[in-house]
Amino acid sequence: PGKGREKPTLHLTAIRGSIIISLCFLTGVLGFSYVWIFVWAAFFCWDALRLDKARDLKETTEIQRKAACFENLSQLMAQFPNWVTFSETEKCAWLNDMLVQLWPSAKEATEDTIRKTVGPIFEQFRPAMLSKLGFSKVDFGHSPPLITGVNVIRNGNLIYLDLSIKQSGEGSIAVEAGKGPIGMSVKINRLEVVGTLRVVMGPLSSEKLPCFDAISISFLERPTIAYQLKVAGSGIPGLESLIDNIIQNQLSVLLLWPRKIIVPLFDPATEQTTEMQAAKQRYLEDITNLLSDCSGQGTLEVTVKRCKKLRNVETMGKSDPFVEVWVTDTDKARTETVDNNLDPEFKNSTFQLMVYDYNSQKLKFHVFDENVGGARSLGHGELAIARVCNIPGAKRFVSLPLEDGDDGMIEMNLTYRPFLAYPANPELKADEWQSEDEDCISGFLFATVISANNLHTRKELKVKLDLLHPKRGLELATNETWPLQATAEEVVWNQTFNMAIKALEGLQLRATLVGMGTDARVDIDLVKEVLGHGSDGVIAPFKLEGGRGATLKLRLQLKRLDNTVVNPTHHHASVTSPTPSLPSPYPPAPAPAPA
Repeated sequence: PGKGREKPTLHLTAIRGSIIISLCFLTGVLGFSYVWIFVWAAFFCWDALRLDKARDLKETTEIQRKAACFENLSQLMAQFPNWVTFSETEKCAWLNDMLVQLWPSAKEATEDTIRKTVGPIFEQFRPAMLSKLGFSKVDFGHSPPLITGVNVIRNGNLIYLDLSIKQSGEGSIAVEAGKGPIGMSVKINRLEVVGTLRVVMGPLSSEKLPCFDAISISFLERPTIAYQLKVAGSGIPGLESLIDNIIQNQLSVLLLWPRKIIVPLFDPATEQTTEMQAAKQRYLEDITNLLSDCSGQGTLEVTVKRCKKLRNVETMGKSDPFVEVWVTDTDKARTETVDNNLDPEFKNSTFQLMVYDYNSQKLKFHVFDENVGGARSLGHGELAIARVCNIPGAKRFVSLPLEDGDDGMIEMNLTYRPFLAYPANPELKADEWQSEDEDCISGFLFATVISANNLHTRKELKVKLDLLHPKRGLELATNETWPLQATAEEVVWNQTFNMAIKALEGLQLRATLVGMGTDARVDIDLVKEVLGHGSDGVIAPFKLEGGRGATLKLRLQLKRLDNTVVNPTHHHASVTSPTPSLPSPYPPAPAPAPA
């Protein structure tokens, strides 16, 4: 300790020196004894030694804490097989070598897929002032993406392939934009993408290669996207900022798990007979419905109890901390702000966070100091949800140190509750579905706004969803889609919203299409229209009242929570430091035969 420590800054040394000189000067001017000069000098020497000892103690404590964490991590990693402890880059060397060989052909297929899938999504965010906005060219360069890690998960009839990728800066995309006779081209050059790409392959089939019929693509977390914009042609004010906003705020969210881009690997039109084409088309719709399911696997109940020993970043007084917690970037919750406190206790800080994949997702938390000029970080961290998912219904107490938070700690209670699958049953009643405890959340309604059709308009449209109890006059939840420009009498959103439900009896979902001049709407009775279809839900077009023949295609799913309470005396344990994610809860693959 002390070796390599940062020295006091120049202005701090100057201030101390000025104080010493001033005190000596006043001692002489006021006629005090010269003994006071030695007293002042002794005091400042003692204070400097005290600060040195405090720094030494702090550094020693930090070194001991890091050493303890490293020792625990080493002991845990020693129990894992060799493929866990060795570098993932070595595991992917063969995959990168194969991708280099396949890239000339795979490049064309990838570029064509991006044009056909992402291009229409990009075009739908076209503002009304533009008559044209879309991809004219997609080029990913001569070098394939670098795969730095891979994880394979088998989930029923699907295979999940999680690829940590890094796309070099050779890629470019040309965007054509126009407003009447004015046209211009915007080139997105030096495109770099870093993130974890999830490729879902399935359903598995043994009929023909490649043994699965479709793939879906999405990012597990919001990717890091960097690029340069170059404008050519007549100028359209604000176009660069518009394209930047679409890429960073819309596309990056639309490609975020559980949302997916689905690519079928067969074309029903290639079948020889009309009957076979119709059968293949129905099969393609079933595959699309299977892969496009954006409902959750369960909920994580998070209660933020307190923080301890937070860093003080205020000049006067103490920090004013609050905590943000989230599982997905689009669903963040925050506590109240506790003023002037480095050991805050939080009240009314219990949140229900949706879990879409307990095997890979993590609970993330960030402690901030609320400030007029912007929140300042007091520390952050994350915890693999798989640590609490193995015991559904059990409350787990965690106490974790904050990264970049000095000695700061955070304490939380975590409880994971999975959703229960139930079969389709037209006779199922509301009281059989919901929990006996009226104050407890029985389940969730997952409402996916797929598309609106037969619109007869080119206006900007959005859908508003209201969860209502008409008899009681209650409005329980409200959600809205993005406003999108109608093209070819159709708008495609594919946005999913979840709404908590306590008592199901009497609930209605009101879907309103906003922007057609007069709002067109439909009221859907959840018990009559959705409950009997089981946990898989219903996908159907609903005719809009006042919509002049327009229909709204929705996917509605009622998922019931497992509210079984596990005795905490058998499963209560605390976590005092972050650890690596536990192995997959799926059954392990059989051991390979000896060489």
